Amino acid sequence: MIHKPKKNHKELYIILILTSLILSFQGCSSNPDADIEEIALTLDFSRTDEALYQAAKAYYQTPKPDTIEIYRKYLSPDRAFWLELSPFYEKITTDPSISTGFQDTVLATHYGRFLADTNMMKLLDSIHLRFSPDYPFQQTLLPIFKRVLKHFPEATVPKVRTFVNGYSPPGMIPEIDQNFPSISGKYFGMGLHYWMGESFSFYSPDLPLFIRKRFHPRFMPVGVAGQIADDIIPAIDLRTNPTLLDKAIRLGIRQCIMDALLPNEPDSMKFFYSDKQMGWANYYEKNIYKEIVPKLYSKNFAEHQPYLIEKPFTTELARESAPRLAQYFGWKVVKSYLKKHSEVTISQLSETKDYETLWKESGYKP
Repeated sequence: MIHKPKKNHKELYIILILTSLILSFQGCSSNPDADIEEIALTLDFSRTDEALYQAAKAYYQTPKPDTIEIYRKYLSPDRAFWLELSPFYEKITTDPSISTGFQDTVLATHYGRFLADTNMMKLLDSIHLRFSPDYPFQQTLLPIFKRVLKHFPEATVPKVRTFVNGYSPPGMIPEIDQNFPSISGKYFGMGLHYWMGESFSFYSPDLPLFIRKRFHPRFMPVGVAGQIADDIIPAIDLRTNPTLLDKAIRLGIRQCIMDALLPNEPDSMKFFYSDKQMGWANYYEKNIYKEIVPKLYSKNFAEHQPYLIEKPFTTELARESAPRLAQYFGWKVVKSYLKKHSEVTISQLSETKDYETLWKESGYKP
């Protein structure tokens, strides 16, 4: 088991934080993007949330608003994106009896309900004020997608669109709504309603504070890189009753892809850890190893959960502990594997399915 530190807590945590920060920023060059300077890329980027905001303004400024006309003026220029974002996408695009004109009527009606909701207008107005029309999204996004091309040369960079679609029901952790996984593969959608800062009044009151803290624009690169990594790596089929090893190694591969896409971000940010938690995990790496290894081949879902679940800390351990220790363990395993197999590229790593062999060949033992 992992025990609390015997040293003075305050003194120890100062050491841990400083160590973590030094390791995180070690090796940064004066030009953090020197590795991608030669990669030419122009993002197909559009503020579709701003189009929805303008449509909402037109709706409330018109005595008898015509939703069809408003849709045509403000939303139809990005029709394909709004179509894919809608819940009717598969139905109205696969049924040959549904005409283009009827599709537009369905879309105008669907988004018209958004425009008629006064709370949606308040939400759109808040986002418009927080992210002005000239907000430098591309400054954040361009280096990430350039590194996608660096490590995955055959990849096609999708069109990037911002959007707003409300919130998940109370009690749900709505991380998936920050980014929209494109069905067609043509788009990368960014839900700006979940980048508004931890005190934003529209969030559900039962949303935990440790989750709210991630909903700040400074975490946007992590959210984007994480979604890209999830899109690249095959998901684990839970019906196969996977082991903790399967889950940990997949998370480790995901984390190493994020490292490749965000080489200048501190590890703590990429883990959604505080500096103290990152320092704690690094300090107790050997203990984490001893905690996880005996359970690696367990298929007991309940036994996995303490090391995977979203909590402010690992409940079974000290309150100072880091959460999601299987993710940290998997990351260390994969990093050790890559160090021993320098010929393996990030692209090849992402295609790895034999997690047990990776674990054995990593030689990882802190």
